[in-house]
Amino acid sequence: MYLIKKRSEVECPVLTFSTNLFHEAHALKADYVHVDGDGFAFDLERIENSDYNPTYFSNRWKGQNAYFPYDYYDENATNSLFLPFLKMFSQVFISEANEYTVVLTGLILKYTDADIYFTDDRIRWFYNDDERLYIVESFPEINNRTLTINGLEQDLVFDRHFKTMGPIGAFHNVFFLQGHGVMDLDRYKYADIVLDEKAGIGSVLNTLSKSVTAMREIGLETISVNKILGQFDSSMLGKYFIFDLTHDDANESNTVFFHEIAALKSTAFMYLAEPEIDLHVLKPSFLEELDEYMTAILGGKRTLGVLIRGTDYINMFKTGNRMMSSPSEMVPMIDEWMEKYGYEKLFLATEDMDILKWMREHYKGKLLAVSQERHSVQDLRGTLLLADLDKLSSEDPNLTLEETTVNYFYALYMLSQCQGFICSGYCNGYDLVLNFNQNKFEHVYLFQKGES
Repeated sequence: MYLIKKRSEVECPVLTFSTNLFHEAHALKADYVHVDGDGFAFDLERIENSDYNPTYFSNRWKGQNAYFPYDYYDENATNSLFLPFLKMFSQVFISEANEYTVVLTGLILKYTDADIYFTDDRIRWFYNDDERLYIVESFPEINNRTLTINGLEQDLVFDRHFKTMGPIGAFHNVFFLQGHGVMDLDRYKYADIVLDEKAGIGSVLNTLSKSVTAMREIGLETISVNKILGQFDSSMLGKYFIFDLTHDDANESNTVFFHEIAALKSTAFMYLAEPEIDLHVLKPSFLEELDEYMTAILGGKRTLGVLIRGTDYINMFKTGNRMMSSPSEMVPMIDEWMEKYGYEKLFLATEDMDILKWMREHYKGKLLAVSQERHSVQDLRGTLLLADLDKLSSEDPNLTLEETTVNYFYALYMLSQCQGFICSGYCNGYDLVLNFNQNKFEHVYLFQKGES
């Protein structure tokens, strides 16, 4: 992106001010450019978008960038712009004129009814007579449809509501398809997404469901060309879930390849998609098996469901909102609920052998659990995730992963059919259980040990 700076004495190319100014500067591939206008002059200074990767994305997807360099783009190729992002807002506050805010201002004025308020009067070099563009000393009062575009420092902070951001993030939300090489969306039928190879089933279902929902809004069907999503073979996902990820006519010419997930997750297009990840995501035949098992095990008893994550969660999340509470920290509430609400049984879902053993000793015959292979924190040794351990210890890692996944959903379904639910901390399983239950729980509690 080019910043607009005071004229300097540095030796660099000179351009005459025009509506095509920024494209001409990019074509020169220059770090600095002098610009001569009619009665004014300034410099353009190039900065690297990758230097403003939000901290959230740097930590969550190491090695991936949330933003593209955008050395080439076309603001007139509206078929590849995500204009619905701009149409979310009735007013836009912008603190600084630069390449991206100049381009966005033109799009807002042309394709929306929003008013624009600038605290930088240099924008008048580019738009000097539009009645919806106001130069102000301070911004007016915000409303729930206000977009605020502040300075570059704001790009380092990811706003999950997409209402306050920096110029790079705002530009990316409109141009991300072009960043992926799409200049004419009508050419494409399919979208291929690639997930972090360590992504677990909860993360895969969440991202895949968001992709299916969001891509359909722009006329694309989500597929998996490489047959792998996260840790999972797409054929296995199709066996238990409703996703159809293969199409015989998909090829390189009609498929948009989204090679990294960070650049999608940094957009309102993807992040704000709200699919229904409920029991309908399961194949009917699989759901029938789960229901038969639940009926046989719970047998109509009033049951409290308890989800306690251990093993790799303990290793990975020693701080933050995904820290897990231990069984000893949870037992006082579990005991209180068992007595107060008349629960006869306790169904425990955990992948941790030590947690299961501890809970069995405490609750004896009242405790129920799905039969599955479990591990302890010590088993992980140098590995970080359970999936790593399974690959090392199994003759057929794919079969082991399938069995583990199936057991995981047996446990989640059982939890969702209990009358009450307590979870050791935030995880994807917590969301899935609530969605499967459809707000029918009498009582729900989420331990939040890592929150201040």
